[in-house]
Amino acid sequence: MSTFDAVFFAVLHSGVTAFAYALGLAVYRRSGHKSWLHPVITAAAVLALLIQTGLLDLEQYRDGTRALVWLLGPATVALALPLSQQLAAVRQQALPLALALGVGAFTATASALFLAQWFGLEPDLWASLAPKTITSPLAMEVAAAVGGDPGLAAALVIVTGVIGAVCAPPLLQALGTAEPRVLGFTLGLSAHGVGTARALEEGSECGAFASLAMGATGVLVGVALPLILNYWL
Repeated sequence: MSTFDAVFFAVLHSGVTAFAYALGLAVYRRSGHKSWLHPVITAAAVLALLIQTGLLDLEQYRDGTRALVWLLGPATVALALPLSQQLAAVRQQALPLALALGVGAFTATASALFLAQWFGLEPDLWASLAPKTITSPLAMEVAAAVGGDPGLAAALVIVTGVIGAVCAPPLLQALGTAEPRVLGFTLGLSAHGVGTARALEEGSECGAFASLAMGATGVLVGVALPLILNYWL
């Protein structure tokens, strides 16, 4: 593929992706921010339909959106901004936050490994499924390091994130624990980037605690998971 073709497809596919997300966001806002119409769900459905009908070529789309995948890293780092505004509150609750982080990260990872073992999945599928609880850039790197499929790992991360973003707010509200810090930390830990974006809709405090949980979970699981998988497999 020539340089011109590469640039053309990068602009085309990035533009189609941005349009699909903008469409999903418009639907989400017009629906009154109903969680089940999360823009990621709508955008993914539109793109899947375009690929399924042959209007988009999957391989060309994958190559054309590499820049967007790369931008996931800087976007994740940028989420530290709301966290910096809540550092005093974080210090005051450092111990309960650390305990919640440890229990949540362990539960999310262990449940994935036990499910993989229960269903008799192959080792490469274990390695792709296990990082589902951390943000996409880290999950792809961890999956690649332990013999998994980075693309599959990213897909599982997105599915996990969407389910968490859709289910966590109404569940916590039903339990009477939807305080902004609790909701944010839960969304960041269980639904990473998608959950953090959802938390930011609730306000800067909720978004800050989601950013903290997402980053801390990524570091903890990203370091521990390769060691666990080397032992487990």
